[in-house]
Amino acid sequence: MKRVWLRRLAAAGLALVLAAGSSAAWAKSEGKGGKGRENDDDDDRQERVVKFGNGRFGDLDLNFSDLDEADWASRYILSLAARRVFDGYKEGGFRKFKPNQPVTRIEAIAAAVRLMGLEEEAQAKKDAKIPFKDAGKIPSWATGYVAVAYEHDLFLETETAVQPLKPADRLWATVLLVKALNLEQEAEAKQNVELPFKDAQDIPPALRGYVAVAVERGLINGYDDKTFKPNKPVSRAELAALLDRTDNQLPDSQDTIRGMIAQPIADNKLVLQRGGETVTLNVDPNTFVFKGGARATLADLRVGDTVKVRLYQNTVILIEVVGPAQPSQQAFTVTGLYVSSTLNSRGQLSTITISRSVYDATYGQQTPQLAVYPVSSNVQIVGDPSLLIPGRTVELKGRQNVVEQVTIK
Repeated sequence: MKRVWLRRLAAAGLALVLAAGSSAAWAKSEGKGGKGRENDDDDDRQERVVKFGNGRFGDLDLNFSDLDEADWASRYILSLAARRVFDGYKEGGFRKFKPNQPVTRIEAIAAAVRLMGLEEEAQAKKDAKIPFKDAGKIPSWATGYVAVAYEHDLFLETETAVQPLKPADRLWATVLLVKALNLEQEAEAKQNVELPFKDAQDIPPALRGYVAVAVERGLINGYDDKTFKPNKPVSRAELAALLDRTDNQLPDSQDTIRGMIAQPIADNKLVLQRGGETVTLNVDPNTFVFKGGARATLADLRVGDTVKVRLYQNTVILIEVVGPAQPSQQAFTVTGLYVSSTLNSRGQLSTITISRSVYDATYGQQTPQLAVYPVSSNVQIVGDPSLLIPGRTVELKGRQNVVEQVTIK
Protein backbone atom coordinates (compact mmCIF):
# COMPACT_ATOMS: atom_id res chain seq x y z
CA MET A 1 0.00 0.00 0.00
CA LYS A 2 1.32 3.39 -0.88
CA ARG A 3 1.82 6.31 1.41
CA VAL A 4 1.99 9.90 0.22
CA TRP A 5 2.92 13.03 2.09
CA LEU A 6 -0.35 14.95 2.04
CA ARG A 7 0.06 18.62 2.89
CA ARG A 8 1.79 17.62 6.14
CA LEU A 9 4.61 19.54 7.79
CA ALA A 10 7.65 17.39 8.47
CA ALA A 11 8.76 17.67 12.08
CA ALA A 12 12.37 17.03 11.15
CA GLY A 13 12.31 19.85 8.61
CA LEU A 14 10.85 22.20 11.18
CA ALA A 15 13.59 21.33 13.66
CA LEU A 16 16.19 22.22 11.05
CA VAL A 17 14.52 25.55 10.41
CA LEU A 18 14.44 26.32 14.12
CA ALA A 19 18.04 25.28 14.63
CA ALA A 20 19.38 27.15 11.63
CA GLY A 21 17.16 30.20 11.54
CA SER A 22 15.51 30.82 14.87
CA SER A 23 17.04 34.25 15.20
CA ALA A 24 15.52 35.20 11.88
CA ALA A 25 12.83 33.68 12.11
CA TRP A 26 -12.79 14.54 22.98
CA ALA A 27 -14.24 13.44 25.79
CA LYS A 28 -16.21 16.53 26.17
CA SER A 29 -18.47 16.80 23.30
CA GLU A 30 -17.06 15.17 20.29
CA GLY A 31 -20.08 13.12 16.62
CA LYS A 32 -24.30 10.68 14.59
CA GLY A 33 -24.32 9.46 11.12
CA GLY A 34 -27.11 7.33 9.90
CA LYS A 35 -27.11 4.27 7.79
CA GLY A 36 -26.55 4.96 4.14
CA ARG A 37 -24.66 7.80 2.60
CA GLU A 38 -23.22 10.64 4.56
CA ASN A 39 -23.98 13.29 1.98
CA ASP A 40 -27.02 12.82 -0.20
CA ASP A 41 -25.69 15.37 -2.67
CA ASP A 42 -22.21 14.02 -3.40
CA ASP A 43 -22.94 11.86 -6.45
CA ASP A 44 -24.38 14.42 -8.81
CA ARG A 45 -22.86 17.58 -7.29
CA GLN A 46 -25.89 19.47 -8.55
CA GLU A 47 -26.27 23.19 -7.98
CA ARG A 48 -27.30 24.06 -4.45
CA VAL A 49 -28.02 27.33 -2.71
CA VAL A 50 -26.13 28.70 0.25
CA LYS A 51 -27.90 30.95 2.72
CA PHE A 52 -25.85 33.01 5.14
CA GLY A 53 -28.66 34.79 6.93
CA ASN A 54 -30.71 36.02 3.99
CA GLY A 55 -27.75 35.95 1.60
CA ARG A 56 -26.98 33.53 -1.19
CA PHE A 57 -23.56 32.35 -2.18
CA GLY A 58 -22.65 29.80 -4.82
CA ASP A 59 -23.71 26.17 -4.50
CA LEU A 60 -22.74 25.57 -0.87
CA ASP A 61 -25.51 25.14 1.70
CA LEU A 62 -24.62 25.63 5.36
CA ASN A 63 -28.17 26.17 6.59
CA PHE A 64 -28.65 23.20 8.93
CA SER A 65 -31.98 23.43 10.73
CA ASP A 66 -30.90 21.28 13.69
CA LEU A 67 -27.58 22.79 14.80
CA ASP A 68 -29.15 23.96 18.06
CA GLU A 69 -29.28 20.29 19.10
CA ALA A 70 -25.50 20.41 19.54
CA ASP A 71 -24.65 24.09 19.59
CA TRP A 72 -21.29 23.38 21.24
CA ALA A 73 -20.19 21.72 17.99
CA SER A 74 -21.59 24.22 15.50
CA ARG A 75 -18.21 25.79 14.80
CA TYR A 76 -16.72 22.39 14.00
CA ILE A 77 -19.69 21.33 11.88
CA LEU A 78 -19.82 24.53 9.85
CA SER A 79 -16.06 24.65 9.42
CA LEU A 80 -16.02 21.15 7.93
CA ALA A 81 -19.20 21.57 5.90
CA ALA A 82 -17.74 24.76 4.41
CA ARG A 83 -15.01 22.55 2.92
CA ARG A 84 -17.42 19.72 2.09
CA VAL A 85 -15.41 17.43 4.31
CA PHE A 86 -18.34 16.37 6.50
CA ASP A 87 -21.77 17.38 5.27
CA GLY A 88 -25.41 16.92 6.17
CA TYR A 89 -28.62 15.60 4.66
CA LYS A 90 -31.58 16.87 2.69
CA GLU A 91 -34.79 15.89 4.43
CA GLY A 92 -38.26 17.17 3.69
CA GLY A 93 -37.02 20.32 2.03
CA PHE A 94 -34.67 21.11 4.93
CA ARG A 95 -30.96 20.69 5.45
CA LYS A 96 -30.13 18.70 8.59
CA PHE A 97 -26.85 17.59 10.12
CA LYS A 98 -28.28 15.16 12.69
CA PRO A 99 -25.52 15.98 15.17
CA ASN A 100 -26.56 13.52 17.87
CA GLN A 101 -26.93 10.53 15.57
CA PRO A 102 -24.17 7.88 15.81
CA VAL A 103 -21.74 8.22 12.93
CA THR A 104 -21.14 5.12 10.83
CA ARG A 105 -17.71 3.85 9.93
CA ILE A 106 -18.24 4.56 6.24
CA GLU A 107 -19.17 8.17 6.97
CA ALA A 108 -16.05 8.59 9.08
CA ILE A 109 -13.83 7.02 6.41
CA ALA A 110 -15.22 9.30 3.70
CA ALA A 111 -14.73 12.38 5.89
CA ALA A 112 -11.14 11.40 6.72
CA VAL A 113 -10.32 10.93 3.03
CA ARG A 114 -11.76 14.35 2.21
CA LEU A 115 -9.87 15.92 5.11
CA MET A 116 -6.65 14.56 3.61
CA GLY A 117 -7.42 16.32 0.33
CA LEU A 118 -8.14 13.11 -1.59
CA GLU A 119 -11.70 13.76 -2.78
CA GLU A 120 -10.80 13.80 -6.48
CA GLU A 121 -8.84 10.57 -6.13
CA ALA A 122 -11.82 8.94 -4.42
CA GLN A 123 -14.20 10.06 -7.16
CA ALA A 124 -11.86 8.57 -9.76
CA LYS A 125 -11.95 5.16 -8.05
CA LYS A 126 -15.70 4.57 -7.91
CA ASP A 127 -15.28 1.26 -9.74
CA ALA A 128 -12.27 0.03 -7.78
CA LYS A 129 -12.21 -3.47 -6.35
CA ILE A 130 -12.24 -3.51 -2.56
CA PRO A 131 -10.02 -6.13 -0.83
CA PHE A 132 -12.37 -6.71 2.11
CA LYS A 133 -14.64 -9.68 2.68
CA ASP A 134 -17.71 -7.44 3.06
CA ALA A 135 -17.02 -5.39 -0.08
CA GLY A 136 -20.54 -6.14 -1.30
CA LYS A 137 -22.01 -4.29 1.68
CA ILE A 138 -20.18 -1.04 0.91
CA PRO A 139 -22.57 1.57 -0.59
CA SER A 140 -21.72 2.36 -4.21
CA TRP A 141 -21.11 6.03 -3.40
CA ALA A 142 -18.41 5.02 -0.89
CA THR A 143 -16.37 2.58 -2.98
CA GLY A 144 -13.80 5.17 -4.02
CA TYR A 145 -13.34 6.41 -0.46
CA VAL A 146 -12.66 2.91 0.84
CA ALA A 147 -10.23 2.24 -2.01
CA VAL A 148 -8.29 5.43 -1.28
CA ALA A 149 -8.35 4.82 2.47
CA TYR A 150 -6.92 1.34 1.89
CA GLU A 151 -4.18 2.65 -0.42
CA HIS A 152 -3.20 5.27 2.15
CA ASP A 153 -3.04 2.86 5.08
CA LEU A 154 -6.04 4.13 7.04
CA PHE A 155 -7.00 0.58 8.00
CA LEU A 156 -5.23 -1.65 10.49
CA GLU A 157 -3.44 -4.61 8.93
CA THR A 158 -5.65 -6.91 11.01
CA GLU A 159 -8.90 -5.52 9.57
CA THR A 160 -10.51 -7.89 7.08
CA ALA A 161 -13.90 -6.16 6.90
CA VAL A 162 -14.99 -2.53 6.66
CA GLN A 163 -18.31 -2.98 8.51
CA PRO A 164 -19.54 0.19 6.78
CA LEU A 165 -22.80 0.66 8.67
CA LYS A 166 -21.44 -0.16 12.11
CA PRO A 167 -21.35 2.85 14.47
CA ALA A 168 -17.80 4.13 14.83
CA ASP A 169 -16.55 3.94 18.41
CA ARG A 170 -14.06 6.24 20.11
CA LEU A 171 -11.10 3.88 19.77
CA TRP A 172 -11.73 3.10 16.11
CA ALA A 173 -12.15 6.80 15.25
CA THR A 174 -9.00 7.65 17.19
CA VAL A 175 -6.94 5.14 15.22
CA LEU A 176 -8.41 6.38 11.92
CA LEU A 177 -7.44 10.00 12.53
CA VAL A 178 -3.99 9.25 13.92
CA LYS A 179 -3.38 7.32 10.71
CA ALA A 180 -4.75 10.24 8.67
CA LEU A 181 -2.04 12.37 10.29
CA ASN A 182 0.56 9.79 9.21
CA LEU A 183 1.59 9.12 12.81
CA GLU A 184 1.61 5.31 12.78
CA GLN A 185 5.29 5.04 13.61
CA GLU A 186 4.90 7.39 16.56
CA ALA A 187 1.89 5.39 17.75
CA GLU A 188 3.69 2.07 17.41
CA ALA A 189 6.61 3.44 19.40
CA LYS A 190 4.21 4.18 22.27
CA GLN A 191 2.57 0.74 22.46
CA ASN A 192 3.96 0.14 25.93
CA VAL A 193 3.05 3.54 27.31
CA GLU A 194 0.93 3.60 30.46
CA LEU A 195 -2.34 5.36 29.70
CA PRO A 196 -3.91 7.52 32.43
CA PHE A 197 -7.32 5.85 32.18
CA LYS A 198 -8.99 3.45 34.62
CA ASP A 199 -10.33 1.41 31.70
CA ALA A 200 -7.01 1.24 29.84
CA GLN A 201 -7.26 -2.55 30.00
CA ASP A 202 -10.19 -2.29 27.56
CA ILE A 203 -7.83 -0.86 24.94
CA PRO A 204 -5.86 -3.55 23.08
CA PRO A 205 -2.11 -3.19 23.77
CA ALA A 206 -1.38 -2.78 20.05
CA LEU A 207 -3.66 0.28 19.91
CA ARG A 208 -2.65 2.05 23.12
CA GLY A 209 0.00 4.02 21.30
CA TYR A 210 -2.66 5.49 19.01
CA VAL A 211 -4.62 6.70 22.02
CA ALA A 212 -1.46 8.12 23.61
CA VAL A 213 -0.62 10.07 20.45
CA ALA A 214 -4.18 11.36 20.07
CA VAL A 215 -4.26 12.58 23.67
CA GLU A 216 -0.85 14.24 23.34
CA ARG A 217 -1.97 15.96 20.16
CA GLY A 218 -5.16 17.25 21.74
CA LEU A 219 -7.41 15.30 19.38
CA ILE A 220 -9.32 13.57 22.16
CA ASN A 221 -9.34 13.34 25.93
CA GLY A 222 -10.67 11.14 28.68
CA TYR A 223 -13.67 11.71 30.92
CA ASP A 224 -13.73 13.27 34.38
CA ASP A 225 -14.09 9.81 35.92
CA LYS A 226 -10.64 8.98 34.47
CA THR A 227 -12.05 6.64 31.82
CA PHE A 228 -11.59 6.67 28.04
CA LYS A 229 -14.67 4.62 27.08
CA PRO A 230 -13.05 3.15 23.94
CA ASN A 231 -16.18 1.31 22.83
CA LYS A 232 -18.57 4.23 23.16
CA PRO A 233 -20.19 5.17 19.82
CA VAL A 234 -19.21 8.56 18.42
CA SER A 235 -21.91 11.01 17.42
CA ARG A 236 -21.72 13.06 14.23
CA ALA A 237 -21.12 16.20 16.28
CA GLU A 238 -18.30 14.50 18.17
CA LEU A 239 -16.67 13.31 14.96
CA ALA A 240 -16.87 16.86 13.62
CA ALA A 241 -14.89 18.02 16.66
CA LEU A 242 -12.31 15.27 16.15
CA LEU A 243 -11.96 16.04 12.45
CA ASP A 244 -11.57 19.76 13.04
CA ARG A 245 -8.87 19.19 15.68
CA THR A 246 -7.11 16.88 13.25
CA ASP A 247 -7.35 19.50 10.52
CA ASN A 248 -5.73 22.04 12.85
CA GLN A 249 -2.60 19.90 12.74
CA LEU A 250 -2.35 19.80 8.97
CA PRO A 251 -0.72 22.64 7.02
CA ASP A 252 -3.25 25.12 5.66
CA SER A 253 -5.03 24.18 2.45
CA GLN A 254 -6.02 26.68 -0.23
CA ASP A 255 -9.36 27.26 1.47
CA THR A 256 -7.91 27.80 4.96
CA ILE A 257 -5.83 30.73 6.19
CA ARG A 258 -4.58 31.49 9.70
CA GLY A 259 -3.22 34.77 10.89
CA MET A 260 -3.65 37.76 13.19
CA ILE A 261 -6.15 40.51 12.44
CA ALA A 262 -4.06 43.55 11.55
CA GLN A 263 -6.78 46.16 10.99
CA PRO A 264 -10.42 46.69 11.95
CA ILE A 265 -12.74 45.06 9.42
CA ALA A 266 -14.09 47.69 7.03
CA ASP A 267 -15.84 47.49 3.66
CA ASN A 268 -16.02 43.72 4.04
CA LYS A 269 -12.22 43.44 4.00
CA LEU A 270 -10.26 41.32 6.46
CA VAL A 271 -6.55 42.15 6.74
CA LEU A 272 -4.40 39.45 8.31
CA GLN A 273 -0.75 39.39 9.34
CA ARG A 274 0.96 36.06 8.65
CA GLY A 275 4.61 35.71 9.58
CA GLY A 276 5.58 39.15 8.31
CA GLU A 277 3.22 39.00 5.32
CA THR A 278 -0.06 40.92 4.96
CA VAL A 279 -3.08 39.24 3.37
CA THR A 280 -6.31 41.04 2.46
CA LEU A 281 -9.45 38.92 2.07
CA ASN A 282 -13.00 39.63 0.94
CA VAL A 283 -15.58 38.80 3.62
CA ASP A 284 -19.14 37.69 2.96
CA PRO A 285 -21.30 40.08 5.07
CA ASN A 286 -23.13 37.10 6.57
CA THR A 287 -20.04 35.05 7.33
CA PHE A 288 -20.15 32.77 10.36
CA VAL A 289 -18.04 34.05 13.27
CA PHE A 290 -17.03 32.12 16.39
CA LYS A 291 -15.19 33.54 19.37
CA GLY A 292 -14.59 31.81 22.68
CA GLY A 293 -16.34 28.74 21.29
CA ALA A 294 -19.61 30.65 20.83
CA ARG A 295 -21.26 32.36 17.90
CA ALA A 296 -20.28 35.99 17.45
CA THR A 297 -20.42 38.76 14.86
CA LEU A 298 -17.87 40.62 12.76
CA ALA A 299 -18.19 43.48 15.25
CA ASP A 300 -16.84 41.19 18.00
CA LEU A 301 -13.51 40.72 16.22
CA ARG A 302 -10.55 42.72 17.49
CA VAL A 303 -7.21 43.74 16.06
CA GLY A 304 -4.74 41.22 17.46
CA ASP A 305 -7.16 38.28 17.41
CA THR A 306 -5.56 35.19 15.89
CA VAL A 307 -8.08 33.57 13.57
CA LYS A 308 -8.66 30.55 11.38
CA VAL A 309 -10.50 31.54 8.23
CA ARG A 310 -12.43 29.35 5.79
CA LEU A 311 -12.75 30.53 2.20
CA TYR A 312 -15.23 29.60 -0.49
CA GLN A 313 -14.61 30.90 -3.99
CA ASN A 314 -11.98 33.27 -2.56
CA THR A 315 -14.43 34.81 -0.09
CA VAL A 316 -14.39 34.39 3.69
CA ILE A 317 -17.44 32.46 4.89
CA LEU A 318 -16.28 31.44 8.39
CA ILE A 319 -13.96 33.03 10.94
CA GLU A 320 -12.96 31.32 14.18
CA VAL A 321 -10.92 33.15 16.81
CA VAL A 322 -8.33 30.64 18.00
CA GLY A 323 -6.33 33.13 20.06
CA PRO A 324 -7.92 36.31 21.47
CA ALA A 325 -6.07 39.60 21.26
CA GLN A 326 -3.96 40.56 24.25
CA PRO A 327 -4.21 44.09 25.69
CA SER A 328 -1.85 46.40 23.85
CA GLN A 329 1.79 45.73 24.70
CA GLN A 330 0.81 43.43 27.55
CA ALA A 331 3.29 40.61 28.00
CA PHE A 332 1.97 37.06 28.21
CA THR A 333 3.31 33.65 29.16
CA VAL A 334 1.50 30.40 28.40
CA THR A 335 2.50 26.78 28.84
CA GLY A 336 1.12 23.80 26.97
CA LEU A 337 1.89 20.77 24.84
CA TYR A 338 3.40 21.45 21.44
CA VAL A 339 1.12 20.33 18.61
CA SER A 340 2.37 21.78 15.32
CA SER A 341 3.83 24.80 13.55
CA THR A 342 3.61 26.46 10.15
CA LEU A 343 6.18 28.29 8.06
CA ASN A 344 5.72 31.33 5.85
CA SER A 345 6.82 31.53 2.21
CA ARG A 346 10.34 32.43 3.33
CA GLY A 347 10.66 29.29 5.43
CA GLN A 348 10.42 31.17 8.73
CA LEU A 349 8.33 30.04 11.68
CA SER A 350 4.92 31.68 11.23
CA THR A 351 2.56 30.14 13.79
CA ILE A 352 2.79 27.66 16.64
CA THR A 353 -0.10 25.57 17.95
CA ILE A 354 -0.24 24.26 21.51
CA SER A 355 -2.80 22.19 23.41
CA ARG A 356 -3.93 23.17 26.89
CA SER A 357 -6.39 21.40 29.18
CA VAL A 358 -9.17 23.85 29.99
CA TYR A 359 -12.11 23.38 32.35
CA ASP A 360 -15.41 23.62 30.47
CA ALA A 361 -18.14 24.74 32.85
CA THR A 362 -20.85 23.74 30.38
CA TYR A 363 -19.86 20.09 30.52
CA GLY A 364 -18.18 20.10 33.93
CA GLN A 365 -14.91 18.59 32.81
CA GLN A 366 -11.47 19.28 31.40
CA THR A 367 -11.21 19.34 27.62
CA PRO A 368 -8.26 19.87 25.28
CA GLN A 369 -8.19 23.30 23.72
CA LEU A 370 -5.91 24.18 20.83
CA ALA A 371 -4.50 27.70 20.64
CA VAL A 372 -2.67 29.10 17.62
CA TYR A 373 -0.20 31.94 18.15
CA PRO A 374 1.52 34.07 15.49
CA VAL A 375 5.30 34.05 15.86
CA SER A 376 7.65 37.03 15.62
CA SER A 377 10.16 36.97 12.77
CA ASN A 378 12.83 37.45 15.47
CA VAL A 379 11.63 34.64 17.71
CA GLN A 380 14.15 33.23 20.18
CA ILE A 381 14.25 29.45 20.62
CA VAL A 382 15.44 28.27 24.04
CA GLY A 383 16.40 24.60 24.23
CA ASP A 384 17.17 21.88 21.73
CA PRO A 385 15.04 22.38 18.57
CA SER A 386 15.24 18.67 17.79
CA LEU A 387 13.15 18.04 20.91
CA LEU A 388 10.26 20.12 19.57
CA ILE A 389 7.95 17.20 18.87
CA PRO A 390 4.22 16.75 19.49
CA GLY A 391 3.50 16.25 23.16
CA ARG A 392 6.58 18.18 24.33
CA THR A 393 5.89 20.85 26.95
CA VAL A 394 6.69 24.35 25.72
CA GLU A 395 6.50 27.79 27.26
CA LEU A 396 5.59 30.70 25.01
CA LYS A 397 6.37 34.31 25.86
CA GLY A 398 5.58 37.45 23.91
CA ARG A 399 3.58 40.64 23.59
CA GLN A 400 0.36 41.58 21.82
CA ASN A 401 -0.40 37.89 21.31
CA VAL A 402 2.79 37.47 19.22
CA VAL A 403 5.28 34.85 20.43
CA GLU A 404 8.78 36.23 20.89
CA GLN A 405 10.32 33.29 22.76
CA VAL A 406 9.71 29.54 22.68
CA THR A 407 11.21 27.53 25.53
CA ILE A 408 11.36 23.78 24.95
CA LYS A 409 11.00 22.00 28.28
